[in-house]
Amino acid sequence: MKTLLGCVVLAGLSTVTHAADAAFTDDGKSVYALGRPGLERIDLATGEIAKVTPEGLDDISAICRAGDGAFYLVTEAALWRWKPEAGPALSVLKPLKEGQSFEDVASDPKTGRVLIIGREDVPDDISRCRLFFKPDPDHAMMRVRLRHLDAEITGAEFLPDGSLLFGAQGDLWHGVTSVEPSDEPGNAYGVITAYRYAPMGERYTYPGTPSETGVCAIAAGADHVFVHMHRIHGSGWGHLAWLKLPDPITDGDFVTRNSVEDSIRVLQSVKKLEDNGSCSYLCASPDGKRVYFTSGIGEERTHFLSDSAIERGDPLPFRIGEKILPHD
Repeated sequence: MKTLLGCVVLAGLSTVTHAADAAFTDDGKSVYALGRPGLERIDLATGEIAKVTPEGLDDISAICRAGDGAFYLVTEAALWRWKPEAGPALSVLKPLKEGQSFEDVASDPKTGRVLIIGREDVPDDISRCRLFFKPDPDHAMMRVRLRHLDAEITGAEFLPDGSLLFGAQGDLWHGVTSVEPSDEPGNAYGVITAYRYAPMGERYTYPGTPSETGVCAIAAGADHVFVHMHRIHGSGWGHLAWLKLPDPITDGDFVTRNSVEDSIRVLQSVKKLEDNGSCSYLCASPDGKRVYFTSGIGEERTHFLSDSAIERGDPLPFRIGEKILPHD
């Protein structure tokens, strides 16, 4: 059965945007992926792929699980909550002011925390990356102050211990979110405290088309974190890899571990999996035991479903009977 999975590129941005383009259902039996337009539902037991278009939402740029069987969907103008077969999507958050837009979202269904990656037009007529944070369902959305890291944030994933993985400057970062008071009463802001967990970016400069690669998508499995390493500020090539997960936070004690020795230890766990193009549809099931992604370019793309194969060291092509699902 052929698929119609697609990559969505937001118009009007100066760089190629890489957002969360697929998400598992809460029961781990299906994956919803961005299509052209709308979404597609991939049944992992049968391989059947059905077109699903939430009412009124064609131009969806990102998707993630929201808990209770629902998903968060991102459009430029709003964050939506959508539960399949339960009616239309509902707009739940909008940008704080004119000139801001949304691109990507990460959610921690256990606590209701939501981190949104967006953009804001600034006076010099360019668009800059902005982060927005909602600490729980009862708090309003707020801006995030990210000190000492002037970089685009590419991809984000909450881990079971509540900590956060995200891409920045091509590398994989590990941190925690919190809320800080402001000098203005009632105007708190979000904060991310983080360190560079794995220096994975391939960075250099030369007088030609940008060819550097860095982390653009993340999925936390039970034993490994999977990353899509992709061309920075461009499209066309990349690869999937995995590496060890950060040590879980115990007793609420978050410790930065980014010494030279720490970096060497983490990088020794990195393994390249498959070459890839612009879209990976990388996502993990709620228990982390299944990780789905696609690889290859054009008609040669293959669906992968990593399950018990993690223990053997290699993910398996996603097969229906004896047939590997092709990818248009």
